[in-house]
Amino acid sequence: MQASNPLDAYIASSIADALSSCPALAGRQHQLRLSTDTGTRFVNMCQAASAAGLAAYSNATHLCWHPVCGPWFALRGVLTIDAPGPSLDAPPVALPDLGLEAEAADLMRRLQAAGAVQRWQDTWRDWVQLRSIGARHTDARWTYCADQLEYHYTKQPSVLARAVQAHVSQLASACAGGA
Repeated sequence: MQASNPLDAYIASSIADALSSCPALAGRQHQLRLSTDTGTRFVNMCQAASAAGLAAYSNATHLCWHPVCGPWFALRGVLTIDAPGPSLDAPPVALPDLGLEAEAADLMRRLQAAGAVQRWQDTWRDWVQLRSIGARHTDARWTYCADQLEYHYTKQPSVLARAVQAHVSQLASACAGGA
C-alpha cells in the first residue's frame, strides 16, 4: 500500500481496528488481504466477490455487478477465517442480461487496443464510460459522484481533498440551516 494514498491508508486502518475488536475472531487464525496488496498477497477482488456470491463478474468489462448497486461499489478486502463456512449450494449471482455485454466488450477491446490498460490513470474517463454502460440499469443513487469517480481512477490527493471539503461545506450548511 502506498502511504501517499490517504483513502487507502484510512481503509486499512479502519478495517484493522474493526477486526481487532471482533469477538468472533478471538482465538481463530485469520488473514486480511486488501485490494491494494500486490505480489504474493494480491487477490483478484472481482473474482473473490463472484466466488463469495456477492456479485456477478463480467468477463467483458472485468467489473463486478451487484444485484442492487450495479457496478457502483468498492471491493476493499477479503478476510479469510479458519472456521466452518456456509454451504456452497447457493447459486452464484447471475450477470443480468441487459443486452449491454456486447457493447461493453467492444469498448473494452478498443481500450485494450489503444493501450488504455497500461495507462488507465490517463484514460480514466474512458474507464468511467465502460462502467457507465452497465450503470444505465442501476438506480442513480448508487452512481459515484464526479469527484469519487475521478479519485477512484486517478488517486490524486487533491481530488480527495476537494471532495472532502465539499462534503464538509454541505454539512456546515445543513447544520447552520438546522440551528
